[in-house]
Amino acid sequence: MRRLIGLILALTIAVPTAAQRSDADADTPGQAPVEPSLIEALRRELLVRQRMTATGEAGGQNAAPAESTETAPETKETQSANGAPSEEGEDAPVGPVYAYVPEGTRKQQRARDPGDVAGLRATMALARGASAEAVQLAERGLAEHPGHTELRLVLTRALIATGQPVAASNTLTPLLSASQEDWRPWYWSGTAALLEGRHDDAAKALNRALERDRQQPSTWAHRALAELGLGRARVAVNMLTVARRLDPDDPEILFNLGLAAEAANDPKLAVRAYRTMLSGPHPISSARRENTLARINALR
Repeated sequence: MRRLIGLILALTIAVPTAAQRSDADADTPGQAPVEPSLIEALRRELLVRQRMTATGEAGGQNAAPAESTETAPETKETQSANGAPSEEGEDAPVGPVYAYVPEGTRKQQRARDPGDVAGLRATMALARGASAEAVQLAERGLAEHPGHTELRLVLTRALIATGQPVAASNTLTPLLSASQEDWRPWYWSGTAALLEGRHDDAAKALNRALERDRQQPSTWAHRALAELGLGRARVAVNMLTVARRLDPDDPEILFNLGLAAEAANDPKLAVRAYRTMLSGPHPISSARRENTLARINALR
């Protein structure tokens, strides 16, 4: 099963425009339309969330501490070794990875040095969906300012958005040290590893991110996907429950919770998660809506 999941993610990375990791992959053929690939999901999430932020990446958030006491392995979404992901058709139901930009926007300020200017230009390119241009701008800026942390993070995000997780991992290497207290390099390192199908490495990197900030719902969500990829669906359900408490309306968290619940043989929880997503305040693509409705019907 791990080999199947790795193959699915590898194919998605190789052909970022194809709709390969879709919910329909886990369904009976013909039940629902095929969804966009993981990389397309990354692009959409980057676009939506960056329109909500003025400067792109922000530091750790200070959310209510209650959620951080959730009973779960010290990783993002607790998944249990009970119940490996079910293989409907040929693909395990690993949910979409999404490029989360932390909330808590700040007013855009004037850049103080040339590195900031390059980072801002690359971030703006990402916000309008020009990921390839963002890569070029960030690479050019980083060549001139190799020690600029924010530029390196923007380049990492742009590389992930263009389907280059290996290059993203290499870009992050200078930031990944034991003394690194910022959660973001570890989060993006885990995300890149997840897209490469390296679920163990993803789990380790995301654990480091959670050690530094346990209030980021995206970290819990991606940590859960690592567990789901490793066949520990119940642990994934627990971790996604933590993520949902931190961000109750996020459609990706709710959808992945439904997938994990299906894999853990908990159809009631899966249906509740799907219905909550469909009735939530965030827009949902028609393909996702139809796929979700098909899943609900199949679980009745």
